[in-house]
Amino acid sequence: MPIRFTCTHCTQKLSVSTRKAGKPANCPRCKRELTVPEPETAAGQGAGESAATAEEGDHEDDPYGQFVVYDETELVYDDGAPTRHPGGTPSIQDRVSVPRYVLYTQGLLLGAVALTCFIFGVLTGGTFFSSPATAGKGPCTITGTVRYASGNQRLPDEGAVIIALPETKDAGQRAPADGMRPDEPLPETPLAGVQQVIDMGGAYTRAGPQGDFSLNLASGGKYYVLVLSHHARRTGNEEVKVMDVRTLGRFFDGAIDLLADSKYRLTSETVRGDRTITAQFD
Repeated sequence: MPIRFTCTHCTQKLSVSTRKAGKPANCPRCKRELTVPEPETAAGQGAGESAATAEEGDHEDDPYGQFVVYDETELVYDDGAPTRHPGGTPSIQDRVSVPRYVLYTQGLLLGAVALTCFIFGVLTGGTFFSSPATAGKGPCTITGTVRYASGNQRLPDEGAVIIALPETKDAGQRAPADGMRPDEPLPETPLAGVQQVIDMGGAYTRAGPQGDFSLNLASGGKYYVLVLSHHARRTGNEEVKVMDVRTLGRFFDGAIDLLADSKYRLTSETVRGDRTITAQFD
């Protein structure tokens, strides 16, 4: 049965063979000389502590090999201030060792993450790091043509309506859609709804004899562009999209009446300068 006791200098828990009872020795932790207590005395120090296994053989060649340091766990951790040798160097118990394979594994993982992020950035075209595109500040012009299908032919859609509406603009007051449909003749005086569209930063026009059109915008930006065909009509199974009605409802009173039964195209366009848009209705 080993003798369990604590060092009288550093209170480190120790265990030693009963053969060393009463003999002088050096504590393996603080290196200070102590006397191994008799089993009866050591029993009082170790009462209530968990048992530890001691090595029974003599270790005359190793002055510290006669001791077995024990605690509630297999390893002993210093709870107090770091123990230092007389020269001021920390003892090996104050240091933390990490296996090399742990460092190598962490290095490989970091390299793999960096490589994955690089490949992902290349595949996505560097959109995460590119600066946001800025819209043109000066006036811009949208030109284009509108055509519709008639049998095997694609004919100019003369009279088609093209409207540009600024996406980020709060219309405030919705414009009346009266007189703005493609099948309604243009009056001699400007339409009130058209003037309100212009006031909010948009534009309104109708396609000419060749189906061509031109929209003059005060500045670049993001716009909803609505094209209403003059000749192509929606069939019974071609329904108006609810989201399109909600979008147009931000700008017009009676948006569903504006669309009526005409085939239409509503898109979101980013205008950074003069550009061309082509619309074709089958």
